[in-house]
Amino acid sequence: MKKDRDCGVPYPIYPPYQGIPMPINYPTIPTNQINNIDQQINNIEQEINNLNNRVTILENMYNSNNFTNNYSSSNYKMM
Repeated sequence: MKKDRDCGVPYPIYPPYQGIPMPINYPTIPTNQINNIDQQINNIEQEINNLNNRVTILENMYNSNNFTNNYSSSNYKMM
């Protein structure tokens, strides 16, 4: 029976153990680039605040009824 099990090939050879892969070290963002991004965000916030102020002024002007449409036959012409 043992002679029937022997097929002339040694035990299988497995590749050597590679171990646990090392974690990937992602590059860090340089401090000056972070400061540049912070500066851009601050500039955008300032622009939004300026636009908000302009819209508020325009809304107040419109709501104060300073813009009256006094159309009459003498100042209104159909083109």
